[in-house]
Amino acid sequence: MIKMDICIVSGVDINKPAGDTIRTINFASELKKQGFDVTLIAQESPGMDIKEELNGITTHTLPTLNTVPIINHLKRTKSLIRKTKEIEKKKENLLLQIETSMLCGYFTFAGFSNYVVDFHGIVFDEIKYWKLPWYIPSKLYQNYSRNLEKRAAKHAYRVITVSNLMKEFIMKEWGVAEEKIEVIPNGYFEAKIKKVENIKETKEIISFIGLLAKWANVDKVINAANALKKEDVSFYIVGNGPDRGRLEQMVKEYDLNNVTFTGFVPIDKAYEIMAKSKILLAPFPKTLALEVACPIKLLEYMALAKPMVIDNVGEIPAMLKENDAAFVSDPLNQNEFIESIRILLDDDKLRKKIGSNAKELAKDFTWEKQGEKLAKMYESLKI
Repeated sequence: MIKMDICIVSGVDINKPAGDTIRTINFASELKKQGFDVTLIAQESPGMDIKEELNGITTHTLPTLNTVPIINHLKRTKSLIRKTKEIEKKKENLLLQIETSMLCGYFTFAGFSNYVVDFHGIVFDEIKYWKLPWYIPSKLYQNYSRNLEKRAAKHAYRVITVSNLMKEFIMKEWGVAEEKIEVIPNGYFEAKIKKVENIKETKEIISFIGLLAKWANVDKVINAANALKKEDVSFYIVGNGPDRGRLEQMVKEYDLNNVTFTGFVPIDKAYEIMAKSKILLAPFPKTLALEVACPIKLLEYMALAKPMVIDNVGEIPAMLKENDAAFVSDPLNQNEFIESIRILLDDDKLRKKIGSNAKELAKDFTWEKQGEKLAKMYESLKI
């Protein structure tokens, strides 16, 4: 039974499997499965196609732009606003869900109200790690972004956050009422996990999967590889990003033969590498953006029953530590991070125990369950 019309607007490129894209596509897909009439407005670039989840969903895509980033961002936002207004004119009682806080802030200036905003993260704190054009002062852009995000939260009918810590921040710092905020964490693909969960570990592989950006603290992985270079282990760094060149230079300076950069790999291949790995790593800096985040990769690591060495930043690491489901270290203590890897390498029973504990905790984090939470939220709305 069709329940109501929901239009999801996002600045993501649906052909590029980043975290924002995965959350957007899965929310659209799960709402469709729950009987909602869903329209998606997003970007689409030529290339690999990961949007099989969008079958049956009315999708309006805008071409990606090849201009300097800030101009691209503004033009894309203007196009998304224009397309959303066109669809609103054709559909009465359309409920609007805007993905990401920055985009939503712009929508408020275009006159949109009574929308649902999905906060994937707190962007203004992330900006300190961005490589901005020389003509944009970082602090000025941070303040500008903070005001956009605050405006998005204050004008929303409902705010969705990925963690309770993010909810608390928005309540305390921006004065948004608790009853307006719904916590819906990220998830993992249960079907994709099942495809690879029986793959056996290959030799002694230790892997990091994620964006190679300065904030990601991948230096810790390379320092661990250097400290453990006499061990019979190989470190895989899976992913790409602006910090890759500097990280590769570190490997050269240390003269390491035990580090492999795979570059970008399709999501199915990333799952295979995770399944083959003996230990999975997730170093995090202690910043607001990471404190309130819900990293998808941790949920995937958990679902695969993999022993993890991670930094104690945010809600998920705290939960894992409390349930003896990972080695959780001080983000400022490199030696503790390395020693945790060493301990796990030497103890088969311990690896199995904490991996099993992690898998048990993962059961509540499938994308299907997150979609059910979103559907229940919409069923409760009285707009």
